[in-house]
Amino acid sequence: MRNQPSADAALLLAVLLWSGNYAAAKFGVDATSPLGFAIARYTLGGAATLLVMLAREGVPHVRPRDLGLLLVAAVCGVSINQGTFVAALSITSASNVALLLGTTPIWTAFFAVVTRQERLDAAHWIALAGGVAGVALIVAGGSGAGLGAISFAGAALSLTAAAGWGLYSVLIRPLMRRYAALQISSFTMIVGTLVLVPFGLPDLARQDWGAIPANAWLAIAYTGILGVAVTNVLYFTGVHKVGAARAALYGYLTPFLGVIVAVVLLGDRVNPIQILGGIVVVIAVAVGRRSLGAAPDLAAEPAA
Repeated sequence: MRNQPSADAALLLAVLLWSGNYAAAKFGVDATSPLGFAIARYTLGGAATLLVMLAREGVPHVRPRDLGLLLVAAVCGVSINQGTFVAALSITSASNVALLLGTTPIWTAFFAVVTRQERLDAAHWIALAGGVAGVALIVAGGSGAGLGAISFAGAALSLTAAAGWGLYSVLIRPLMRRYAALQISSFTMIVGTLVLVPFGLPDLARQDWGAIPANAWLAIAYTGILGVAVTNVLYFTGVHKVGAARAALYGYLTPFLGVIVAVVLLGDRVNPIQILGGIVVVIAVAVGRRSLGAAPDLAAEPAA
């Protein structure tokens, strides 16, 4: 257990960096086109992750039979997740998106059951119902006007982003037995970003890149390098030292830390009903994971 303090420090730093993603991405999305921001961010993050992977793991030998699954995982975990994430940020607050992305582990459990990787017991059905109730509270609490408002479209896009990452986490389970985590991350980031490019071409062509303010470039750098590449290395390093179950405990902090950062930096307003909804979601996630009796996926945490 000599390395446990350093592993916990790595996990905590990863969560803190993830928590800053919501506010930083909101800066970037508001100053650029949403898909342009997503493509720039993941091009940078994917390239940095690839370099780290090559240095640590070497060139991977991908089996041809795994290419189809890797492609589907890339579309779910990057193309759908990031496309809907930035679209949600363009029409609602970073706080709302952070709270709703807290449902990601619930979606992971749902897809694990659909694909027959897991079986739900009564406690988990209760947890899923609790997660739905938490989402309802978050949306109801933000149904008014102002900085804390959330529309049906904003909620739907945020939940789609969470569902995309949840399905990604389930799809890569068999791949995690054959490839290192950074190898999978590098492949899915690069391929998922390439899939986004055709959809983002009109925005990329219209964007005046020379007019983008400095804070937007900082947002791209932060969310790409620190929020993607560095956090991946920190998180997976911590997981290998203390285990996925212990690492998952830090994931519970991400939505609320994301809200705090958004409130401080962006002036977001979050009412008590929304916070209560976030707490209900976290409790549902905790109960659901406990009832499954299995360690969460190594790649289940970073969703933003």
